[in-house]
Amino acid sequence: MRLNFVMVLLVGFLLMSLHFPAHHVSFGDVNPDRSNAVGGTKFGEEVFAPADTQFIEMGVIVGQMKFDKPQIKVKAGQPVAIVFKNNDVMLHNILILHPGTLEQVGMAADKMVADPKAQEKGFIPELEAVMHASPLVNPGATYTLAFTAPEKKGDYPYVCTFPGHWRLMKGIMKVE
Repeated sequence: MRLNFVMVLLVGFLLMSLHFPAHHVSFGDVNPDRSNAVGGTKFGEEVFAPADTQFIEMGVIVGQMKFDKPQIKVKAGQPVAIVFKNNDVMLHNILILHPGTLEQVGMAADKMVADPKAQEKGFIPELEAVMHASPLVNPGATYTLAFTAPEKKGDYPYVCTFPGHWRLMKGIMKVE
């Protein structure tokens, strides 16, 4: 009888740990695949990050193919976590680009339509202009893109590169 009670307790603790998962977000250099996010955190998951991390909630204006924030401000060299909630009805991603490269990246993303593996690649062009990128985020899902803001102050574009979206779905990350 006592053994069954202990088993019930162990199973209960195991289920609790599965029910309340924690997700660790790390910060550092750009990974080879140009994504610094280490996971697609789901709504309600806990994110561990440095105390000085600037969290920015980003969504979509439904049906307009626009981010709900046309501009965000971050501090140079500080950790940033963009919590992107795709509250739209279609797939979206978010890429952080080097200044002056929006059109280059957008045009390259449009050309990816001819690539049979484009969706598998998340419609993320393989260009040095791409600093950080999320995968395609399903409707209703949330993804946390974690990175360290550039040291160099300036205006860094962010964009969705799902084909055709980049012309409307874009914004500026001001690094101050």
